Amino acid sequence: MKRLIILLMILSAFILGGCGRKVVAVVNGEKITKEELRSEAEKAAGKEVLKNLVTEKVILQAAKREGVYPSREEVEKELEFRRRENPNFLQDLQNQKMTLEEYKKQLTEYLAEINLITKGINVTDKEVEEAFKKYKPMLDRVRLRWIVNGSEGEIRKAKEKLAAGAFFETVAKDSSQDTTTKDKGGDMGYISLGQLRALSPEIADLATTLPLGKVSDIIKISNAYVIIRVEDRRIATLDSWKDFLKKSVMLEKANKEGRAEKVLKQIFQEAKVEIKDPLYKGLETSIFPTNLP
Repeated sequence: MKRLIILLMILSAFILGGCGRKVVAVVNGEKITKEELRSEAEKAAGKEVLKNLVTEKVILQAAKREGVYPSREEVEKELEFRRRENPNFLQDLQNQKMTLEEYKKQLTEYLAEINLITKGINVTDKEVEEAFKKYKPMLDRVRLRWIVNGSEGEIRKAKEKLAAGAFFETVAKDSSQDTTTKDKGGDMGYISLGQLRALSPEIADLATTLPLGKVSDIIKISNAYVIIRVEDRRIATLDSWKDFLKKSVMLEKANKEGRAEKVLKQIFQEAKVEIKDPLYKGLETSIFPTNLP
């Protein structure tokens, strides 16, 4: 379940950092105190943050009662899977201004919710294998750089520069017309073979056979010409994706039964939530997760 983590972090920082008259900024000689900043932050995000905190408590408490609270080993295993399968994991954390411990906390709530919804659902090895075959084109990923140009003459010039020893990244910046990737040296990042095949079967085939680091010949796609270089391949194995796929199949079964809404609705109806602060009075009547798994 997606949470307003950034808002929570901001508000928590204001509260834990203390209020008082500490000055956080000065504008033309006039001070802005931490108390003013905290007050405005609470007005802007306090309601949503409190809803998220209450929701988190309700779910984690229910998971403990039902005996499905995620163990430390379960959280670490899920964390290791995500780190392994997402090469940009640490960079993504930095971009979200989130620490590893904060991410683990979010992961614990996510797993608790999944465990509550899927409790009692059984999945066979055969079902997992069938899911693997079905989703493998989306699980197999490659990291590509490419140069795209609508002019055959321009793409040939780019190919000649590469053959003469120019860096692929430099040629991509100079010659590619793909505005999304050209300033990154043509780097497309990791993309699934399924997505590539939808774009161009020839590019998808080359992405699986072209030696890493080797520049391709010119490829004609619908409205342009392309040169690619494969940087890395991540070919999925059943063993590495087994736990993820098992959870996915369990969730599919749960969703067919309408379990997510039924289970969580009951949990929230049974929860005794008291809002003490008059500022948030009545909030308890609107607390129910909307981003269901």
